[in-house]
Amino acid sequence: IVKYRGYILAVLLLSTGLFGIHIKDLSRNAGISALVPEEHPDYLYWKEMEAVFGASDQIVIGITTQENLYTPDTIMIIHELTTFLEALEEIDEDDVISLTTVNDMEGKDGELLIEPLIDMENLPVLDKAALEGIRAKVRSNPLFYGKLVSLDERSTVIIAGVLTKFSLDDKSIAGLKTKVVAKITELQKQYPDTTIYLSGTPILKAYISEYM
Repeated sequence: IVKYRGYILAVLLLSTGLFGIHIKDLSRNAGISALVPEEHPDYLYWKEMEAVFGASDQIVIGITTQENLYTPDTIMIIHELTTFLEALEEIDEDDVISLTTVNDMEGKDGELLIEPLIDMENLPVLDKAALEGIRAKVRSNPLFYGKLVSLDERSTVIIAGVLTKFSLDDKSIAGLKTKVVAKITELQKQYPDTTIYLSGTPILKAYISEYM
């Protein structure tokens, strides 16, 4: 080894250089799907459902108030975050679920009435009676009470589906996270008594990518 150390060193440097040329072609995949074999039945079923129903990656935003979420300020926060998400190119605008997008169904006089849970035209002038009416509708609907709104009525969630073509791209997901975090920070400063949380698979992937 000592005798031919020059040749050995040259070969090592040459091989390192040859392999190093391809470093620029390396890519990262922080997605959960990268951990599952592509031929696994569960993976194949997941991709089939994704093709049929659309985005499987969702952003989840939790909003928690100190006492009661049925206030004009909290409803305004929900509305502002909802419309913000709907306007993002990475988000499927038809797959954003919140108190300000869901419809309430009620049987009356033999008919099924379907109307928005919250009348957005009256949003700026919601009074106590209107807010109590919203609370009553949520409590009477098992799809809302305990799911979209917590049982203690202090917290609610907004769920937004990320379009597949963006959810598979690290740069797109990182950009999406940056925009959503900035919006949440802005609202937190405007409404300091309300706590806003951010979660979901795309956000997790964005944070993992930052530290890889």
